[in-house]
Amino acid sequence: MSFRTALSHRAFASLVSARVVSRFGSSLHEIALIWLTLQQTSDARIVTLVVIASTLPNIVLALPAGALVDRLDRRYVLIGANLFSGVAVLAIPLFGRGEQLVPVAVTVALAVGVVETFSGPARTAVLPQTVPEAELDSANALFSLTSSVSRTLYVIGGGVVAFFGGYTAFYINSVTFLMSAVLIVTVPAEIGKTSSKESSADDEDSQGPIDTTRSVLADAREGLVYVRNQPTVLSILAVGVLVGALSDPLGVIIPVL
Repeated sequence: MSFRTALSHRAFASLVSARVVSRFGSSLHEIALIWLTLQQTSDARIVTLVVIASTLPNIVLALPAGALVDRLDRRYVLIGANLFSGVAVLAIPLFGRGEQLVPVAVTVALAVGVVETFSGPARTAVLPQTVPEAELDSANALFSLTSSVSRTLYVIGGGVVAFFGGYTAFYINSVTFLMSAVLIVTVPAEIGKTSSKESSADDEDSQGPIDTTRSVLADAREGLVYVRNQPTVLSILAVGVLVGALSDPLGVIIPVL
């Protein structure tokens, strides 16, 4: 397993770099959003509403988003998601001051949450296309390691919010999204395109060519049936839900305390 070899591929290096920059932006976004809301309202219930607005899109749209991304150029999805988020977060410092903060913050949280619901599956699907199959294990390990280590960027994000203020943090946040989009642009154009290689030869022989007009909801429903019939997958999802239920409230509790 060689991380250096994986990083020698421009597409993978750009994807990893974009992820690190994006994680830093996410740290600014999440911390500033919670602290500004708490300072403005002094109400933990409003902070909870903002957190729910951030996470609800992923709960509701995850399956259809994954099915829709399978029909699109994932590279364009990632570029568009970063550009949209980079513009959306500017609404808070520009229009969300004073009494307008809560409605603007909830709207932005929902919008960025929806975009992230699409960019997450796109990022996961693009990764195997950035390195040869023999180096995929190294790439997956490094990408996971990078995502985990980048959580330490929340320390820096907290410092930015503390020293420069929440509104300034969103300007920086916007720049990180735009930087991430530029890094994705450097990924070769052929990366991210949906191709028949993603279906097995057996499927093609038995079912014929892929039906690109198939309903997105039908694909999402098929995925749900598959998960329901796989005890191992259900167990992993149950653990994830339990961990999230126990840890996510800390995002509201700690700032309040």
